[in-house]
Amino acid sequence: MLEELQDELLDAMLDDDEEAEFRLMEARKQKAKGLRCPTKVELLKYFGVIAGMSLITFGGMGFMMAYEGWTATQAWYWLCVTGTTVGYGDYSPGTDEGKMFAFFYLPICTPVFSYILISIFGTVFSIGSANKEDNVMDEELTNDMIDQMDKDGDHTVTREEWLAAMLVRLHYVDANVIEKISKRFSDLDTDHSGTLSIKDLVPTTAPPEPASIVIGDALLVESIV
Repeated sequence: MLEELQDELLDAMLDDDEEAEFRLMEARKQKAKGLRCPTKVELLKYFGVIAGMSLITFGGMGFMMAYEGWTATQAWYWLCVTGTTVGYGDYSPGTDEGKMFAFFYLPICTPVFSYILISIFGTVFSIGSANKEDNVMDEELTNDMIDQMDKDGDHTVTREEWLAAMLVRLHYVDANVIEKISKRFSDLDTDHSGTLSIKDLVPTTAPPEPASIVIGDALLVESIV
């Protein structure tokens, strides 16, 4: 029953070509849900980022181990605590070389650690967001959904109503923003035709017509300054 209702809704919203394109895109989307292989450009980008971060991280550790006499564990601990701006102070450079190195190294190390943490948490949150988006987009059409999306009360959902409702459900746009945009469209639609055209650009007050004076058989037009 729901599938028949969804087919009827698609028939009302789209013509034959648009419906065929929509179904083709949905079929491709279902096939593309699996993991895809990264492109060569993406692989080079990943390897470049990993190589750069490794050079900065292990290079800093090696320098502090050589000039401060720290072990690998101590150097890594200092790097993590200081690079994340926690800074307990239990480990700090004691030599002039170590202090000078830290002066130039930490402004580079701190953004690197921030980038790593942002990337990790961003990946975790994006997975949840993508799953939520798929769940919303794959929801079966119900009578309640139609009632909620039907803003004009004609018991059908137009493409504009569907688009506005899905943007709100996916949290891309706030419902108040949709209402403001809709109200602005209504204000601009002066002839209430449901579309914006050149007729809506007619000024509210017409300019005064030039005065004409008839002298004999000649018609003189007096220009208005």
